[in-house]
Amino acid sequence: MLERRPDQQPAPVGAVGDFTDWSPDVHPLRARIDGTRTTAAPHPDGATAAHGYLAAGDYWFSAT
Repeated sequence: MLERRPDQQPAPVGAVGDFTDWSPDVHPLRARIDGTRTTAAPHPDGATAAHGYLAAGDYWFSAT
């Protein structure tokens, strides 16, 4: 599961990476009751994935 706090990005935001061909529309983060945004991005067990986040206005930020 990929997660961001609401103060970390403008809305909307999507998880992007080599598993989405870097498209923010594949795994958009959805708001939870506690204010965080999450998405599930499946990939093979033991595999590593390059990823980050892309928010509205072409605002890129890292996964950390």
